[in-house]
Amino acid sequence: MITLCIACLYPFAVILGTSFKSEKDIIVHGYSIFPKNFSETAYRMVLHNPKILLHSYGVTAVTTIAGALIGMWVTTAYAFVISRKDYPYRSFLAFLIFFTMLFHGGWFLLIF
Repeated sequence: MITLCIACLYPFAVILGTSFKSEKDIIVHGYSIFPKNFSETAYRMVLHNPKILLHSYGVTAVTTIAGALIGMWVTTAYAFVISRKDYPYRSFLAFLIFFTMLFHGGWFLLIF
């Protein structure tokens, strides 16, 4: 359980540690939990220019809404097609969906 917790928290620690590095240090030394040269320039830039943060939240919101709508549209269209008894490939497409449910809830279809 401890290994799982470390594996889940490590990426967040790297992001937090890297946020206190300058852009030059990231290019030279790469990402790390502990910065060699402490710098808060990223936080200064965000706090002094709130448009950057608002733009980031806007991109996140648009991406989330568009992804949800497109996902719902594709799922609904797929469900309509496999619900029609006169569609010739209905059984193959239904098998494809049911088969992927057996393996990690769609992992096979994601890779396929």
